[in-house]
Amino acid sequence: MKKYLSLSLIALFLFSCSGDDATPVTAENPEPENPQTSIEGILVQTTTKMYENGSVFRIETTDYENGRPITESTYNSSSTLQYTAKFNYNTAGLLESNEFYNPDNFIYNTTSFDYDEQQRLLKITQESNTENISDLIYNFTYNSDNTISGTGGGMNKTYVLNENGFIIKQIDISSIKTFALDEVHHMPLSYVYSSSGPFSETASYVYDDVHNPELLNLANLYGTSKTNALLSNIDIYEAPLYASTRYLIKKTVTSEFGQTIFEDIYTWNDLGLPTKKKSYRNDELLRVTDYIYQ
Repeated sequence: MKKYLSLSLIALFLFSCSGDDATPVTAENPEPENPQTSIEGILVQTTTKMYENGSVFRIETTDYENGRPITESTYNSSSTLQYTAKFNYNTAGLLESNEFYNPDNFIYNTTSFDYDEQQRLLKITQESNTENISDLIYNFTYNSDNTISGTGGGMNKTYVLNENGFIIKQIDISSIKTFALDEVHHMPLSYVYSSSGPFSETASYVYDDVHNPELLNLANLYGTSKTNALLSNIDIYEAPLYASTRYLIKKTVTSEFGQTIFEDIYTWNDLGLPTKKKSYRNDELLRVTDYIYQ
């Protein structure tokens, strides 16, 4: 994932670590539940611990104010700060920029978002203050044939919209990805990916129909446009993560390499809000996210 999308839409917090002799964490040997100090219902912080071979290798924290992420910090497994991202918003409440700081408080990267008068995303600019890393500019053009052209920064893509204005297809020089959306929530039910080479894959999605993400009261960082959240990711490979009106709980990917199953298992409080999310790939623990409320 590119760093201008450091927001994992409910990710990240705290700095505990796991030593080299840590017991591997699996679906059969899960991490102990952490008690929540408060469940008033206002999300103020999340923490995500990321695992590799059963041990923590990275910890990410995000602080929220009024439903918006304000800062996000990333630590290694020894709780040493790696970088911090600051989120800035314009007067309309749309995400205007991400500033990335190293531990010495030096801004090494700034990603800016420009919108038109309809609040549609027009441009993403990545400015680097690091030697030998070039600036990148991505432009989006809204065409009369219900498509969006994405160019710049090595990108040459066409995004195709359906009659309701949602992206259903991404086309680039060497591949096509097509989504089937449900008619109520406009969330992907499946996709088919085909390329000019031998690789192809399909995927299907399963959502939680009981719990409502709107109870988190998270602001729409990219405004009311139906396409901004997806375009901000440049590649819509993980589209549901950036435009979800339901909790994604299972994704099954099938290719010539076999089948991979990704699952998110939630713990809920009495208000119907998540307190913990455990993410697995074929029963191997990848991430644990804790939600802190006040």
